[in-house]
Amino acid sequence: MREIFYHKSAADENGNQQPLPGAGPQVLYRVYAEPHDLPGQPRFDAPRLFDVYRRAHGAWEPLTRLGFQRGPYKEQLPNGDTRELPPNGLTNEVLLAVLIDRMENYQWPHKGVPPLPCPQNDEALGHLKAALAALHARTADRVARGVEGGKQP
Repeated sequence: MREIFYHKSAADENGNQQPLPGAGPQVLYRVYAEPHDLPGQPRFDAPRLFDVYRRAHGAWEPLTRLGFQRGPYKEQLPNGDTRELPPNGLTNEVLLAVLIDRMENYQWPHKGVPPLPCPQNDEALGHLKAALAALHARTADRVARGVEGGKQP
């Protein structure tokens, strides 16, 4: 696994993690992605597994693993027909929907909980919604071209 992110940091122009000003020295989370190429295994489009660790009681401990869809949603059968396969992981769209819901709950009252609005949350929410809309547009285009669920560009 390769480290891709740690909380209270930002990437510089070379992609190196740098502490955020005023965030203090304490790193709370680290995220690792599986390598793109594993010996003896076929190359896939993007990392599928991400391990999240947290700093607790002076040591790093596993917090959760995120697993994304691997492979197509459709399978070509020997007779030429295709069949739908069940999802085997998250999609980018699912993760964005979760993040949008969380950010909306920070910005607006929800079930009697007072909001914690700020301009930065509002900006982040706009970007998340734009990203989800772009992915939905990509899916609509792929459906229209008859390639959704497969490995065609």
